[in-house]
Amino acid sequence: MNPGVRPVDVVLGGLDADQVARAEQLIREDPAFRAEVERLRLAGVAIARAGSVGDVPDPPALRMDAALAARPAWDGVAAGEAAPPTAAAPLRQPRGVRAWATRPITLRRGVAALASAVLLTAGAGGAVVLTGDPAPGDEIVAGPGAAPVVLLRAFDGFAGAGRVSVRLPATAGRPAVLVADGLAPSPSGHYYELWLMSDGTRLASLGSFRVGAGGHVEVRFPVGVDPQAYRYLDISLEADDGDPAHSARSVLRSRPLS
Repeated sequence: MNPGVRPVDVVLGGLDADQVARAEQLIREDPAFRAEVERLRLAGVAIARAGSVGDVPDPPALRMDAALAARPAWDGVAAGEAAPPTAAAPLRQPRGVRAWATRPITLRRGVAALASAVLLTAGAGGAVVLTGDPAPGDEIVAGPGAAPVVLLRAFDGFAGAGRVSVRLPATAGRPAVLVADGLAPSPSGHYYELWLMSDGTRLASLGSFRVGAGGHVEVRFPVGVDPQAYRYLDISLEADDGDPAHSARSVLRSRPLS
C-alpha cells in the first residue's frame, strides 16, 4: 500500500493532480493496491443497489481483467439527441471490465473492456483540469513526436456538437486528453462517455464526463488498452442508471484512426 494515496481515497475521490497520477501508477503496478480499490468499489456498488445513496457519485470501476461478450455489429446508427442545458455536475467515474447481461436494445449494446482509471472530474473535486486547446486542423493531426489530435464529428441530428477533440496516445499507459467547446450540456441524470471501438464486440470505455451550461470541458483519461487495436473514438450519451454497457446513443464519432 502507499501512505500518500489510499485505496479509499481513490474510491471516494477528492484527489489532486499529483495524487491522481500516483493512483494511476499504483493501479498499474501494485496488485494489492488495485485489489483493495476493487474490493471497496464492489462494496460501494452493493450498498448503492441496496438503497438510495442520494447524490453521491458511483465509485470508479478498476477491474484489470479483460472480458468480452459477443454482440451484433452495427451499421447506420441513428443519431442521439441533443441534451438540454443543465448545471455543471460531478463526473461519473470511468467504468471497468464486465461481461454485460444480454437484453434487447434499440440499436446496439457492446462491452466495455479494461479501464485502468481513477476518480476524474471535469471542474469538480478531484479534477484533472488541463489548459490549452489542441490546434485545429484535419480529422487527425499529429506534430513531430506528439500524440495525434483526433476530431470527432456529430451524427446527423445532434445539434450540440461544437468542437470536440481527443489527443490520443499511441500506446497504453499514457493519458488521452479530451477538449470540448460548445458541446451540449449533459441533461440531468445523464453524462457523456468516451469509448475506443472497432465493432459491436470490441469496445473499451476510456471514461465519462459531464458538461455544464458553458459547453466547455477539458479532461484527461488514463488509457489502459492499446489504442491501435481499435478503429474509432466514440462519444455516447448515457443514463445514470448503473448500467455500464454502451447506451446505443452515440452522438459523436471519429473517422477511422488508421
